[in-house]
Amino acid sequence: MQIISTADSQAIPLAIAALARGELIVYPTETCYGLGVDATNATAVAHLLVYKGDRHRQVSIAVSSHTMAEDYVELNDMSRNLYANLLPGPLTVISQSRRRVDPRLESTTGTLGVRFPQHNFALGLIRQFGKPITATSANTSGKKEPYSLADWRKYTTLAKQNLISLFLDAGHLIERPTSTVVDTTLIDPDVLRQGEIVLPTHSPTFRSTS
Repeated sequence: MQIISTADSQAIPLAIAALARGELIVYPTETCYGLGVDATNATAVAHLLVYKGDRHRQVSIAVSSHTMAEDYVELNDMSRNLYANLLPGPLTVISQSRRRVDPRLESTTGTLGVRFPQHNFALGLIRQFGKPITATSANTSGKKEPYSLADWRKYTTLAKQNLISLFLDAGHLIERPTSTVVDTTLIDPDVLRQGEIVLPTHSPTFRSTS
């Protein structure tokens, strides 16, 4: 595993090269460190699932813009309102997938979670890579979310650490909650997980923009 500071001019080129080879990277977000692979690469997604361990939930993707999100999911009025008012930020918006990523990242009903992170390095990486990367936290199943390299090493076995090609080190991140998760494909929106952004289901944000 290679460790490189996000301040290094070679950080993004090395990350792009690793993603293009189907390898796993750990990268910083505005919440915790995330585990990134090319979301369209079946081999890379298989490696991610081995790393994460027992998975019973879909895996979100990260995009660099509202426009990029629309290439991979179908946005309704409700989701467009969330993108317009609360993104980028620590919010995962679940929409109907356009089936352009590996299907194992989707739910059994064909929905897909999308993160539009409020983190300059993550956005720059995704923008230059040109495709979405996965946006699951870099911890293994049942372990603490990592906010630093030391944190990640403490809670990750050596066998799992050896699955990572590149760790993009931005130092110790502010320990914020994980992202709020909202399913916008239902008639009544469902907040599946409350994070830093607290969204009651009666919030005006959920009202139609039409």
